Amino acid sequence: MQIQECYKFFRKLINGYNLKMQIKKLIFIFFIFISNSALVKEYVIGFGSCIDQDLPQPIWQAIEAKNVDTFMNSVIDVALAMQSIICAAESIGLGVCPISMIRNIIEEVKVICELPKGVFPIAGLAIGWPDQKSKISIRLSQDIVTHLNKYNEKDLIHKINKYDAKVFKKDPIPEKKQRHIDLYGVAKKGTWSENISRQLSVPERSYFKNWLKKNGFNLE
Repeated sequence: MQIQECYKFFRKLINGYNLKMQIKKLIFIFFIFISNSALVKEYVIGFGSCIDQDLPQPIWQAIEAKNVDTFMNSVIDVALAMQSIICAAESIGLGVCPISMIRNIIEEVKVICELPKGVFPIAGLAIGWPDQKSKISIRLSQDIVTHLNKYNEKDLIHKINKYDAKVFKKDPIPEKKQRHIDLYGVAKKGTWSENISRQLSVPERSYFKNWLKKNGFNLE
């Protein structure tokens, strides 16, 4: 694949994506892939994927990514590799932006990158010099996302309501950013939990499972 073609493609994608971080100079862009080597007829370097190994090894020839656990392990490995790149890039002052929406156009990515069966894109990753410092969103408190010794949802609703109030005071969600207004109307109070509930109520990328099956990943 020509890097110029990839660059143009990603620039169009980024321009159509409402990035909080404005990129002054894009250094490079790449796709993060997961590969099922048993279906690929030549050696492929699967970025961070533990199931992408040299084909002559008998144990890897037996793997055809036909179970969810193997698939999940590979996705986690690739995500960890991407996070490592993000940390390394930010440590030297670069800006990064993972772009999961490439899965919205997964067939186009397949054609442009000439992906064989058994390989699919996890995400795109743009890396460049930022021309401004973006604000950091208020995150959920650690007592919501961290559990000690055992899973605990005690006072969860109260904690989320407290988080909602904190975020709303600083950065309320305006009408134009509220999810699925066509289904639920405009929220009187644009809170995080309201908006994320709206988002998760409507399945996204409903075609994805069928696309995976069609392209070499049988996850029954």
